[in-house]
Amino acid sequence: MKQLFLFLSLLLTGLATAQDDYVDSCERILSTSIHDTTRVSIYGDLAEYIAEESEWMKYNKLALDLANNKLKTAKGKMRKFYLIARANAIGNIGYYYDDHGNKELSLKNYFKSLKLHD
Repeated sequence: MKQLFLFLSLLLTGLATAQDDYVDSCERILSTSIHDTTRVSIYGDLAEYIAEESEWMKYNKLALDLANNKLKTAKGKMRKFYLIARANAIGNIGYYYDDHGNKELSLKNYFKSLKLHD
């Protein structure tokens, strides 16, 4: 039993360290001068990757805000890219409401996300 506990403790510690390393790497990239498509992609990845609610919501909002801003002028493939980023962020908001028991807002955001993916 002690061996199982030790194994699970090491596994969880390793997972937490791997998450921290990934988040740190992404944040280092974000601190450099990168293209907005890369920036919105990293924000979206972090929103999907981070388990802590306040943190993933922060990155989700950054992705949504940047996508909305870029959609004002984007055309062609770039417009499609930012529409997908916007749809994914709105889907994450749907997940948030679903997780907090607000089915009405959850469905509203999920359907809005689906419509954008069309």
